[in-house]
Amino acid sequence: MLNGYGDIVPQTHAGRIIAIFVGVVGAIISSILIAVISRNILLSQGQRNVNNFMHDSKLTREHKNAAAKVLQHTWRIHNCLRSGPDSRLRTFQRKFLRAIHEFRAIKNEMRMFSENNSANTQQVTRLVAEMHFSMQRLMSAQEEMRAQIEVLQRAVRNHYANSQHCLTDMI
Repeated sequence: MLNGYGDIVPQTHAGRIIAIFVGVVGAIISSILIAVISRNILLSQGQRNVNNFMHDSKLTREHKNAAAKVLQHTWRIHNCLRSGPDSRLRTFQRKFLRAIHEFRAIKNEMRMFSENNSANTQQVTRLVAEMHFSMQRLMSAQEEMRAQIEVLQRAVRNHYANSQHCLTDMI
């Protein structure tokens, strides 16, 4: 077993055992340190939701701007063709093609973003199903309580009626 560059090598069995122990402890401490740092770096669910919302709104805004640029360049090409031969036609056509490529790239990025967030949609679906199940249990418990209250009300009415009947018999 070598330490460092190999210029110092443990000679005894105790030295080798200590070197192995120090190496294992160093690896464990390094992995614990990495785990703690990575846990602190990770975003919470709320922060991820905010980041996803901001990214989605940015993509939507860029998509609208790219679509507007495509329409603007289409209109400029149309005006250039209508006004007669113009040297600016090639420039407008290049800008039009650049705008189309930008529009497609943004659309592709939006598609990739929505695919990446489909897991988030599945999580929301699972949470809604759990909430529905909890609401069903709550409603059944409420119905049971309502039935028990009705039984208690009938018992109180019967007791009240019996007590009045006993009072009239006594008088």
